[in-house]
Amino acid sequence: MNRSESNDQTLIMALNSQIETQNNQLFIKDTQIANLQKSNDQLQQLLLYEQQKTTQLLEQTQKEPESKWWQFWK
Repeated sequence: MNRSESNDQTLIMALNSQIETQNNQLFIKDTQIANLQKSNDQLQQLLLYEQQKTTQLLEQTQKEPESKWWQFWK
């Protein structure tokens, strides 16, 4: 193996190492993104639930004076 081939092999090994490192980093980033998406979905479901509860409480609050008024006359 001559000097040029040896340098080529060294360069190829270095590039392969960089590719492997970047692939590992991409895997970690993909995992983090998936976890963040799952967390975001859960937060959106919680927000929807809280909005529904708030709406129910507002509706109940609006109905209570009417029912109390009718109860007063009973």
